[in-house]
Amino acid sequence: MPYTTAQAKRMDKNLKAYIAMTVIGLLPLLSVVVAGHIATLADCPLHEGAAQACIIYGYDAGPLLHSMTVLGWLMLVTNLCLIAGVAGLLWCNLRALAVHA
Repeated sequence: MPYTTAQAKRMDKNLKAYIAMTVIGLLPLLSVVVAGHIATLADCPLHEGAAQACIIYGYDAGPLLHSMTVLGWLMLVTNLCLIAGVAGLLWCNLRALAVHA
């Protein structure tokens, strides 16, 4: 039996929320990956211990890259959002397949 209009709107709202949760869960990982790539391209040392000098076009990007790397610890909190978002997306897709089967 296909969805009614109210059910479809609710599923659409839930789907948007699950996508937002997944994106929020991935943002700290994105920050660490971007900082790592920038440091690699600029041939700068990068670790969580302390900010190292990293001169890029006359600007010391070391403290910024260090902050971006330390933001990776935020994943301990946002992993819950990521897990819930992915589980919700799977649930929505499985439910849609069951309804349309």
